[in-house]
Amino acid sequence: MKKIVLLVFLIATSLCAFSQNGGKKDAYRSETGTRAVMSKKSIRNHGYLPYKKNRKSRAYDCSDFGFGRSGYQRETFVTVNMSYSMKPSAAFGVTFGMMRRFGWFVSVMSSPNFKSFGTDGEFDRDNAAETKPFLKGDDYRRDTRLSLMAGILFRVARPVALRVGAGYGIDEMCYEATDGQWFKDKVNCQKGLDTSLGIQCSFGSIVVSADAVATDFNKLEAKIGVGYSF
Repeated sequence: MKKIVLLVFLIATSLCAFSQNGGKKDAYRSETGTRAVMSKKSIRNHGYLPYKKNRKSRAYDCSDFGFGRSGYQRETFVTVNMSYSMKPSAAFGVTFGMMRRFGWFVSVMSSPNFKSFGTDGEFDRDNAAETKPFLKGDDYRRDTRLSLMAGILFRVARPVALRVGAGYGIDEMCYEATDGQWFKDKVNCQKGLDTSLGIQCSFGSIVVSADAVATDFNKLEAKIGVGYSF
């Protein structure tokens, strides 16, 4: 019975070692038993990108670089986000996602109010021939921001991943007139495709992200997030 158990253990250990090496003989060369290092020849043969060079063995250490074949644990993350545009206006929201080497995320952003959804009219400030309403000024301005987005992540290094997202967004501005009615500013109102490009970094259980977001390929805003991974 002991021989059978020992045989099963040896087979399981061999399979684990084989899977970690990606099925390639001599794909990895052990230095101390705790790091996976590769020679320049192995890098050329197997298409790995080096992260840093080990001083003792003069081989490239790929254990911490995203393009290596070392496994990644599944990471689930939640962040609280804030965005800010040059209007200026701000919006708040949350992002949820999962990632190993590749991953996905969904994000929802919203402004504190939706006044532009119920205006009494609109005006075009760039149209000189149009009769403009008598507005009270910037102190009586309201911004509406709504963004629903989904995207993918790709880990380029163990703590760093690139983020690309797309979805639907609304970015509008309205003013109160002297008669109490609200009018939408057509020049500063966009709705349509929301796109984003950014990075996400993990520091232990802390997740930090930064994105540039464009609504209808026109209005830009910066978006940052801080959260937790588990």
